[in-house]
Amino acid sequence: MQANASTTGARLPDQGCSRSATATATLSEEALLARGLGRLLTRLLQEGQSQLLAYADRLELSLTQIKCLGVLAASTTEPSLKEVSERLGLSLAATSRAADGLVRRGLVEREEDPGDRRARRLRLSSAGARAWQEFCGLRQASLERYVRELRPPEREALREALVALGLIGKEEE
Repeated sequence: MQANASTTGARLPDQGCSRSATATATLSEEALLARGLGRLLTRLLQEGQSQLLAYADRLELSLTQIKCLGVLAASTTEPSLKEVSERLGLSLAATSRAADGLVRRGLVEREEDPGDRRARRLRLSSAGARAWQEFCGLRQASLERYVRELRPPEREALREALVALGLIGKEEE
């Protein structure tokens, strides 16, 4: 097992975002909860980062291309390049470059919009859907590793919080 913050008892760095110990005593409940959520998010993002980056490297994908795959996987329609650009918060040119690379790798298919010949619609190819599923599987495995490291009371507290927030149902307990 690889040593990490939860197994060594080390605290994760706040990466320059925390206040001093003196200021901590004056934080509101909302600020304290937000800080805790930030620490949890940082921990979860770091958990499987090396595996996810290695996977992206193996497929020769940029982070923008991975985000493109995610947008397309979550889409119920075939979005235009402009719509993908807006969802990612990127320029049309940057999104177009990312999409070009995905098309060249066979992960995305691009077609002319029948209603607007200037627009292009994007969709995941079957290879793109498999690549996204593998990416999601790696992320799921890293989250499962994190949960396995929790002590039983921590795991129960996490379960209760997820149920209370409506992120899992009581039937999933």
